[in-house]
Amino acid sequence: MKSYILPEKNVGTLAQSVAVQQGELNLRKDEKSSFYIAEVSEDIILPENIQALEFKVPTPKNTPANMASKIKAALPELPEALGEDGQNGLDVLVRLQFDKELPEEKLPAIYEELSKAIESAMKNLKGDSLGE
Repeated sequence: MKSYILPEKNVGTLAQSVAVQQGELNLRKDEKSSFYIAEVSEDIILPENIQALEFKVPTPKNTPANMASKIKAALPELPEALGEDGQNGLDVLVRLQFDKELPEEKLPAIYEELSKAIESAMKNLKGDSLGE
């Protein structure tokens, strides 16, 4: 299946195109936007007038099923509020892609290097934009 994100105005045209080509279509509304996520059979050819962006979804077979829980267990606990007003924080999502499978024992080294890089960046910013 190929995955696409598309505006609501193109949903009907996509559905007709898939039906004419006797393909399979799974469609759902994105919860955080006005766009729709469509999964379409591999052999379906989309008409050029459909505004859709194809994207790749990582397959579960490429990552261990329990990797998320292991990563969460390895991370330190975060405080409930980062500042008195709870506003002095920044959530960062880092997604890394490796050419080959990374041995699990290498993950702590990656966490350590990321932590050092963030700490270094924060030191460089002090006095510039953090009000010190």
